[in-house]
Amino acid sequence: MSHAISRRAWLRSSGLLAAGALLSPAAQALAPAAALLGRPAAPTLIKLSGNENPWGPSDKARQAMRAAFDDCNRYPNDYLKALRAQIAAAEGLTPEHVLLGAGSTEILSLAGLAYGAGGGQLVSAWPAFPLLMQYGAEHAKADWVKVPLDANLAHDLPAMARAVTPATRLVYVCNPNNPTGTVLPAAPLRDFCQRMARQTTVLVDEAYLEYLDDPAANSMADLVRTGQNVIVLRTFSKIYGLAGLRLGYALAAPAVVQRLSRLAMGWAWGQGVPALAAAQASLADQEFVRSSRRHTRAGREALQSWLTQHSIRHAPAAANFVFVSLEQFPASFPDDLLQRNLQVGRVQEVNGGKWSRISIGTPEQMKQLTAAMAGLRQA
Repeated sequence: MSHAISRRAWLRSSGLLAAGALLSPAAQALAPAAALLGRPAAPTLIKLSGNENPWGPSDKARQAMRAAFDDCNRYPNDYLKALRAQIAAAEGLTPEHVLLGAGSTEILSLAGLAYGAGGGQLVSAWPAFPLLMQYGAEHAKADWVKVPLDANLAHDLPAMARAVTPATRLVYVCNPNNPTGTVLPAAPLRDFCQRMARQTTVLVDEAYLEYLDDPAANSMADLVRTGQNVIVLRTFSKIYGLAGLRLGYALAAPAVVQRLSRLAMGWAWGQGVPALAAAQASLADQEFVRSSRRHTRAGREALQSWLTQHSIRHAPAAANFVFVSLEQFPASFPDDLLQRNLQVGRVQEVNGGKWSRISIGTPEQMKQLTAAMAGLRQA
């Protein structure tokens, strides 16, 4: 008791108790030390760089996580089985077709190792999300073949098909594409995947699929159902708002799931109970998905309308971000925005120009962004 009293007295004398009393327990845990010491806190950074869901996770996912805390003393076997079965049922597959990972990034890394080993050739559009190819090139000595995007900043499927050789171990397709946000129509993409799957493995990264108006019609999961040499990748990090829990999954033939699983460091227990519970609840909460899609579309269309109004080039976006040309902005554009507590994606050079990926935030955040861009725009 004396220890508790002396600690409280010390806090009161230092002013920390008064500062902390104004905060909830969660806020106290996250509050900057400067604020607790009585110094003004820096304005909250508005992150429009990670393609995260600013409205997530859903209330049902939060409730599921809280309920799952009571099971954190147990290994997650039952939760793993339940989530794999839930995903499999939704996709018309068996649990043996489902591989869980610590975000889709772990599965991309496993695929980079598995298909890049021994100097295998990996083909992708460029730019696209680079993790699989980078990991394969750096850790498995793979040969990464980059196929430039077309004039609309979309995958050039004919050029990608021409790049495939007998040495090609895997073709990577990101649809919608990160960082450009462009989407391939389902019919030509399905035809491409079917043709390429007769020659090599095709991995279709559908991290942003749920942002499309009809995700099921645009997914290549039906190719997995028909036994073709295709891997489909999904994540709970984007529309489901669970980026901090690190959970994703792949749909693939059972032999492919086993092949990738053997390379995983965490074996089958790499995911925690709260994350698995949140994922189950999120998959069942499709109203939240639809709401997030509506809010994101409204924010994306508002940003694109503003960009068009000011004659600022941008790619036709279909996800929760917009790829914006920086030709009307100073070279210091990202740093200038940081000075205004706004963080956007890094500068990338595409087709001879500089571009930045900007995630969709809340309406108030987007207003702050466009106001800052208006001030930085060069005539």
